[in-house]
Amino acid sequence: MYIKEANTFDRAAICELVGTIMQEHSINLDLSNRDSDLKDLSYYSDNNGKCLIAVDNGKVVGLAAGRPETEGEFELVRLCVAKQARGRKLAKRLLSKIVDFASANGFEHLVVEPARQKYATGASLLTHCGFNFTSDPVEDAQPVWYLALKPDLKAAS
Repeated sequence: MYIKEANTFDRAAICELVGTIMQEHSINLDLSNRDSDLKDLSYYSDNNGKCLIAVDNGKVVGLAAGRPETEGEFELVRLCVAKQARGRKLAKRLLSKIVDFASANGFEHLVVEPARQKYATGASLLTHCGFNFTSDPVEDAQPVWYLALKPDLKAAS
C-alpha cells in the first residue's frame, strides 16, 4: 500500500470510494452540490490545497483532502478509508500527511467540520490525533474540530 497525490485519472476511483462509504450511512453522493469538489480535483491543487489517495493492489482505498479555509486555518475536507482497508491505521497516516502539509505551509490550525466527516471519521480518531472541540459563532454555531499546528504562545505565558 502507498499514498500519493491524486490526479485527474484518479477521479472515478475516488468518487467510487466516497460513494461507497457514504452508502454505508445511507447518504448518496451528490456531485452537483455537496460533493462538487470531487468533480474536478483541481479544486484542491488550484486553491493551495492537497488531495491524497491511498492505493492498495491498484485500488484506491483511502482519501484525504484539504484546502485553506481562512487565514491561518486549513480545512480537512475529506478523510475516508474503504471498509476492507480499515484497522491498519491508514486514516491516521493520511491525516498525518495533511497535517504535515498544512504545517509546512504556515497554517496555524487544521479544522474539521463534523458534518463533513460524519460518514468518514469519528470523533475518537480526531481526539486521539490531538484535535480539540470548539465552536465558531460567526459561521452557524456548528461545532468544529481543530488541531493547533503551532504552539499557542498566549496560553504558554
